[in-house]
Amino acid sequence: MTGRQLTAVLLAIVAVALAFVGGLSRYLRDEIVAPRPFADRALAALDREPVRAAVVDAVATQVEQRVPSGLLSAQQARTLAERVVATRAFRRSFRRTALDANRVLFQDDAGAATLRLGALTGAFDTIDPRISPLLGDAASQQLLSLRGDDVGLGTKKLGDGADSLASWCLPLALFALLAALLLAPRRLAVIRVTAICALLAGALLLVSLALGRAAVVDAAKASTGVSVQAARDAAGAAWEEFTDGLRPWALGAVAAGLIVTALTLLPAALGSGGRRRPAA
Repeated sequence: MTGRQLTAVLLAIVAVALAFVGGLSRYLRDEIVAPRPFADRALAALDREPVRAAVVDAVATQVEQRVPSGLLSAQQARTLAERVVATRAFRRSFRRTALDANRVLFQDDAGAATLRLGALTGAFDTIDPRISPLLGDAASQQLLSLRGDDVGLGTKKLGDGADSLASWCLPLALFALLAALLLAPRRLAVIRVTAICALLAGALLLVSLALGRAAVVDAAKASTGVSVQAARDAAGAAWEEFTDGLRPWALGAVAAGLIVTALTLLPAALGSGGRRRPAA
């Protein structure tokens, strides 16, 4: 391999690496770090059965603890919680809490995001106005909470990094790929290397998504009314909601890498198959 060809191959590898980092950073910036998309995905996660079930468990437990059992049985409390979670008032409160959580995760000036039982009195009133007065000091009762002290600096740095990397990685990736194609004496080989690297990048992303989900599930903890298993199921479903947009890109990179690699090998295969053996 000549020096020019080796340089072109290295540029192609760098181009794929930059595209991988830039694409991931853009997704993080536009779909997770940005407050509105984050809140929208949180609401979409609430529509997933494991997340909804965990939230219903938390609400039902708070209701059971505050309403006398003679007025409301455990089953009736759960039915009430299911109806409350489905109301627009609850979804509005949940979305506001998600926006607060986004600030806790990605901004330095937010201390905590908390969804309190008192914020749901409007949701209870739409179902049964007699319940709210029975909840007592609902304003002090937490259903969901995320504190900045629990998060640390990692997510804030991630948000800042995603914003900067998304801006320049993809243009640099395109520049590196064009430079590789212009410099290479054998462009087909460079295209093949690029395809193989894209395939590996897609596979790496799929593995990373699976490992990330496992880490999030393992970190989930039980809370009032929510068992460890229910918390883990909800965490896994929420992870999938926030990262499912990356999966088609990963699968597409794997498929495109396989197809392009096969196409670049086809001329060589046809050429070797068409050669005649020299006469003895």
